[in-house]
Amino acid sequence: MPEHKHTGGPWRVDSTFTRYAIKSPSHDIALVALSPQHAANACLISAAPDLLEALQYAIQQVPELETVPGIAAAIAKATGQA
Repeated sequence: MPEHKHTGGPWRVDSTFTRYAIKSPSHDIALVALSPQHAANACLISAAPDLLEALQYAIQQVPELETVPGIAAAIAKATGQA
């Protein structure tokens, strides 16, 4: 796997009365306003490191997946290459 510049996972969501906080073991990653839609956004953000790692692993195992629309673009976007 390539070395990442982002804060390592796992990331998790903590909720308070006013916001959702996405946190790593060592850093706060993001704050998201408190509402039902934003809860889903916070969960998606917290899954980002795992999703990136899964996509990169899948391409290593099945290189043809790199041609599937969206996979290479998602990896490029997540790694700052888009």
